[in-house]
Amino acid sequence: MLQVGLNTAKWLAPASWLFNFACQQYGMNSSPNMKDIADRNHSFFSPQPFFIAGFFFPQTIIQLCWLYRLVRLPNTVASESDEAVKYSGVYALGNVAIGVWMIFWNNSRLDLSNACVIVNSLSQLYYVANLLPPASRDNWLTHVVAKMFAGIGLLDLVDNTSSWLYPGVRSPPHFGLTSVATAVVSTGVAAVSDPIMAACTAYDLLALAQGQIAGSDWQKVLYALTAVTSVISASKWYAARGFVADIWRSL
Repeated sequence: MLQVGLNTAKWLAPASWLFNFACQQYGMNSSPNMKDIADRNHSFFSPQPFFIAGFFFPQTIIQLCWLYRLVRLPNTVASESDEAVKYSGVYALGNVAIGVWMIFWNNSRLDLSNACVIVNSLSQLYYVANLLPPASRDNWLTHVVAKMFAGIGLLDLVDNTSSWLYPGVRSPPHFGLTSVATAVVSTGVAAVSDPIMAACTAYDLLALAQGQIAGSDWQKVLYALTAVTSVISASKWYAARGFVADIWRSL
């Protein structure tokens, strides 16, 4: 899926990151800025905006470390098979999609921004679910980058879609059905995924809960699901503690 060669990956991935980063700066510093648009269209699947910033900072640092490793890969046949090279095409697609998303979002074209979110979220989720091999000492950093991208992509998808279709609606329509569907999807994703995706799912739910009306029934549902997915995530991290320790010792 969108695989590129080593030499292409070495310039494409950093260039796409720079494009996305520049678009994010535009979004934060223009008038109206991305938060102004978010506040104007806040909906029942909209997160507390500062949780996005809280995710963006460590994600940026981890991606820079990954990019540094990628560009320093030797120009050998073996490097062509490195998982970072294989993921670079989807990574670049995601960066371009989210960069363009910001332009549409800040111009209040939430219909077009939603299309960008769908492209990014589905491509990242597909790669993580179907193309990413099991984690190892050699590819663990790519696992972190790809799964953080996919994890925040889930949040982007429900946020943009609800803001586009239900701006200003703070309690979901068909409350019971929406609550059950949210519970099934979120706990299902946490249960079948690895510790990284499970943790991202719990974080997404916490961000959503914090973005709701304090004390509302919908916020209580989201807090309950945060607790459930956090327990699932913690159990997965505990089960993987040996592998995590090996990776830590190898740094």
